[in-house]
Amino acid sequence: MAHDITSLRMAADVAEEEAFRARGTANEAALVAKYHKARNAYRIEQVAREFATILRGWATDEQWQTMRIANSRYAAAGDHGICASHDFCDANEAMAQAFITVIGRDADIMSDADNDIWDAAWDSAKVQFLGG
Repeated sequence: MAHDITSLRMAADVAEEEAFRARGTANEAALVAKYHKARNAYRIEQVAREFATILRGWATDEQWQTMRIANSRYAAAGDHGICASHDFCDANEAMAQAFITVIGRDADIMSDADNDIWDAAWDSAKVQFLGG
């Protein structure tokens, strides 16, 4: 009987240790996810700022103001998917350059993560810098 109790205690100790490790692993995973989310948010804002800087460098003062006014009108009408920067330049090329400058490589169009950064940076830049 004592042997059975000892075996049960050892099994309980093993189960408790495994549960503790699982909780630790889950906590570590949550911290890693939080870190990556924060890191991506920072990178998105960097790409957005670089994108706007590139566009500003390419546009004349008149083009910049015209684009910002048009984007403001699109936003007011609920057309958030439109950006008037395309009226003056290849804005996708500007975003590609911004992505390379900040991320350090070309965007992979087959990567959901890269596409998420691209799209979020565009949206952020429109709201913060491009009048939308």
